[in-house]
Amino acid sequence: MNFSQVTKFVNRISLRMKERNLTEAEVIALKAAWEGIGYGVAIQRSGGTYSENYVRSDSGRKLWLMLSAQLGEKITKATLRSYFDSHPNLFSKEKSNSKILGGYPPVTENFIGRQGEIENLKHWATTLQCVCIGGISGIGKTCLAANAIHQIFQQPDQFDYYIWLPVHYKPSLDELLDCLIEHLGGESGTADQQNRSSVFIQFLQRYKCLIVLDEVDLMVSVDLDQEINEYQIFFRRLIEEQHQSCIWLTSNNYSEELSNYKSMGFPCENLHLSPLTAIEVRQVVESHGITFDDDWEKLVSSCMGNPLLLHSVLRKVSNMLGGQADLVNQKTSLALNEFDYLLKRIFANATDIQELELYVLSMIATVDRSQRSIPLLTLTHAIINERSDISELDVINSLGRLQKHNLLSVQAEKGTTSIYIGDVIKKYIVRNFINKAENTVSKSL
Repeated sequence: MNFSQVTKFVNRISLRMKERNLTEAEVIALKAAWEGIGYGVAIQRSGGTYSENYVRSDSGRKLWLMLSAQLGEKITKATLRSYFDSHPNLFSKEKSNSKILGGYPPVTENFIGRQGEIENLKHWATTLQCVCIGGISGIGKTCLAANAIHQIFQQPDQFDYYIWLPVHYKPSLDELLDCLIEHLGGESGTADQQNRSSVFIQFLQRYKCLIVLDEVDLMVSVDLDQEINEYQIFFRRLIEEQHQSCIWLTSNNYSEELSNYKSMGFPCENLHLSPLTAIEVRQVVESHGITFDDDWEKLVSSCMGNPLLLHSVLRKVSNMLGGQADLVNQKTSLALNEFDYLLKRIFANATDIQELELYVLSMIATVDRSQRSIPLLTLTHAIINERSDISELDVINSLGRLQKHNLLSVQAEKGTTSIYIGDVIKKYIVRNFINKAENTVSKSL
């Protein structure tokens, strides 16, 4: 039993009886009673500017009357601590009725691997204010966040509020703030957006909240610059203004802005999810009741260590072919069929993937289709030789944007920088852009 539990319990009584959260002065009075210190000392420790007489005669007196009426026993500053010490079941009842608010985190019973990332998230939840979990579609961002929040939720006294909000439906910032404020017990519909943001941040300062906004990149990928700027300002405030809560964002994109804030010392972090390791891939295969052999190794290698793609291919081959991977000749094609809708979603929602980015991807896919990577220098020369209107800097910037969307990776080894693109993505580019362009040209001749 601790002060955070007591504050949360009393705040719920205030919401029921007064339809509002505890005021700062009431929390100070509660702190004085819980720690057995004078009102003046409690005011000084909190950094408040209230007079001691106001906290004692107004806020404190009304607080004790409210608790006495609710609990059926006279509560005073002197008796509050002993009352809660003698009624521990109050907290177990509160715990049994508590839940993760908002949406439903996915069930993660079959979650495999990423234990290091889970431990990082659990640590950052109590030390940082914002974490962006990034990676290509299907890599496991949502499942990772769900697994971590479920583990934290089972530990007592970690947070006052847990909120899980899928935001793929692209709410406006006003809609998002109203939803968050309502979940925290406040009143929605505040007049202006700046005030809404301030009210929400005050909740984050008063209570310890763990909030997950799932699929943030889709939320801010609208074409309106005004919407994007509003969200950028909002996220800046979440990072720059002090509070005791943590917000996790899942996104297909790498957040360069968050990395810049981290380099300036702000309490935030980027967590980029890499493909599953070979051992984890083997565990996924065996979780389907399949014996891992050479044929399966060839098939799953085309899935790029992507859990969603891997599970989908495994289910299809297991159900239709009795688990005999050797019957699948075009293994990359099978993986592409399962991954196709994810890639379509990336290209449909990524507003910064334009003609230049598609051209660069096409060049990577066609310069040498037999290789899994291409030296940066070779790629740049090939593009500049074919297109005089494209500079080396254009190529570098374009590669950066594609890397942000996890469509390629840049690897430096032995003084040579190479561009790597997965077989599935390469085949998607060939089928959807190169072949279509060639067909269009042939039809026009």
